[in-house]
Amino acid sequence: MATRSLIFILENNTYHGIYCHNDGYPSGNGSILLHNYQDIKKIKQLINLGDISHLGTTINPSPREKMYGDPNRIRTNRRYLELSELERNKLDQQHFSDEFTSAYHRDWHEEWLTATLTLEEFQSESFVMIAYIYVFDINKKQWFCYDRAEKGQKKHKLTDSWIENHND
Repeated sequence: MATRSLIFILENNTYHGIYCHNDGYPSGNGSILLHNYQDIKKIKQLINLGDISHLGTTINPSPREKMYGDPNRIRTNRRYLELSELERNKLDQQHFSDEFTSAYHRDWHEEWLTATLTLEEFQSESFVMIAYIYVFDINKKQWFCYDRAEKGQKKHKLTDSWIENHND
């Protein structure tokens, strides 16, 4: 589902982040970030990918994307179509798992995009069409989530309890 989100790291009063097109709701990207992106080095590697289509538990591309490229063109890729149906199904199942991250620049060869905002810019930005904003605060070593549909757009500490009690 295309629930759009932003993923930022807050360091020295500056937000560095990326856009994620799919599964941005707390039980999707929120849970993946909380359980798989606690290491600052790994979070920075994720941000350095640039904008992503899908967040996985690892920053690795799926074997299908790695071997055959842009998923929007996969159905016309001659080498992919020459595979047996069983081989294609296996690659497709892996591709759509939560293990792999699909990055627009690395995997689809699109423009590399990230955002860098000051605290003032972050607080005043409208972020049109974005449902959730996730921020890892380096000083607090904690993920936070802003639910953009929520009145006042409060900052919530991202925890299993908050995710469980939040209505996606």
